[in-house]
Amino acid sequence: MLKWKNGVVIVRPLPMKDQLRGGKLFIPLGPLYLATSLLNAGYAVTIVDEDNENALNTIHQTVSENTLCFCISTMSGTQLANAVFLSRQLKSQYPHIPVIWGGVHVTTLPEQTLKSDLVDYIVWGEGEDVIVLLLDALKKGDIDSLSGAPGIGWKKDGQLFVGGNSGYTSLHAMFHLPYHLLHMDKYARALTIGAEREYPVWTSRGCPFKCRFCSNSSSKWPNTKVRFHTVENVVNDAKVLVHQYGADMISFADENFLMDEGKFVEILQAIRREGIFIKYRFAARVDLLLKLKDETWEAMKEYGVVAIGTAPESGSQKILDYMGKKITVDQIYQLDQTLSKYQFFKAYNVLICTPQENRDDLKQTLKLVSDLASTSLSSPYPFGTLHKYIPLPGTELFEDAIQHGFTPPDNLEEWGFFDFDNVSRSRDIVRPWISEEDFHYIQRAITLVEKLNHQLKGPRETDVKSVKHVLDEIGRLISEG
Repeated sequence: MLKWKNGVVIVRPLPMKDQLRGGKLFIPLGPLYLATSLLNAGYAVTIVDEDNENALNTIHQTVSENTLCFCISTMSGTQLANAVFLSRQLKSQYPHIPVIWGGVHVTTLPEQTLKSDLVDYIVWGEGEDVIVLLLDALKKGDIDSLSGAPGIGWKKDGQLFVGGNSGYTSLHAMFHLPYHLLHMDKYARALTIGAEREYPVWTSRGCPFKCRFCSNSSSKWPNTKVRFHTVENVVNDAKVLVHQYGADMISFADENFLMDEGKFVEILQAIRREGIFIKYRFAARVDLLLKLKDETWEAMKEYGVVAIGTAPESGSQKILDYMGKKITVDQIYQLDQTLSKYQFFKAYNVLICTPQENRDDLKQTLKLVSDLASTSLSSPYPFGTLHKYIPLPGTELFEDAIQHGFTPPDNLEEWGFFDFDNVSRSRDIVRPWISEEDFHYIQRAITLVEKLNHQLKGPRETDVKSVKHVLDEIGRLISEG
């Protein structure tokens, strides 16, 4: 007779370049929501969120005869390499324990993922409700009972069985995220914009916009309608982070923030009514920020919002249109003026190396970066780096990348070999449309923007003379043929 099992080990692989934010990991919100459903269903949960060596050590200390399964959640990109490595190690060391894969990569390529010998089952789409159904069937040894179950995939006798779309997880609930499963100190981030312990929260899910490079443009996952957590749930989350873990700043980390202007202000007011006085930051679309009422800008200042980020992506209108951003370069400059007017710290995300970007387009982006830097001298590290386009499976630009010479991997393991971030090592495989000549120009642009970003250290430490020197270097690069 089989011993009843209820131990679940959720593994979040780190990217090849650790996904650090100022020396700190980004808190694994997805696994926390998954763990909430599992705990409510009576399962014991461990979350493993470490580099490969430490992850395997932690798993070894955790696994027992009571362990039912391993769950690996991964995105496409450099995180996938470690997911493949860890899954291979788990299958080798614990062949009797099934491995379940979930996350964005699985959702866009469910059949290809399930074909791999490293994967026993998949959960695609939003997994909070689906994972409980799958584990209940595993516990009973009755996987055939899941025939036709949406959001679940398994294989039997060489055949793949993948259910249809499982739809949305209801957010009309109090989730009580199990932060106690994590070592919370390693996620508390000190920021030069006035935080010693910053943590992120979600107030919503979904994004109705279809930027063509983003997973939300995928026809494989059309469930992009924005849904909101209750105000009570967000307030409860904030209270726990402040009172139990010492948060003095909260980042609203939604996929697409500010879809409901009134609800945002309501959340800030509700947290203040609890006697909580902390700072906030968030990122939102350029066009949504421009639609805010004057009283909303004033309310944000009153209730503690100190920093706002946005994603202009490019200084070329041609490339903005190609990306499907549905914004204009003029709007980017207009928003920058508004952020300066209200004295918010700024953060700008820029994306380069898309298939149709040429050198003139990149020069226009460098001009935009230079202009935004000149008005952002008080904002610490507003640019990060020039992010490099990744051909994400299922997205609208994915097919265009293929037409420009990109050959997508035909199995899960090959995805793990990709280094999407390093332009030098990945050019021929990931971005074959970049010529040798343009490649060297791009490398110089990346280096200069990173240098500029490091010079912008905030209101007290920025050396304006040093910033001007870098801006002159960028100007010379722009003026080249």
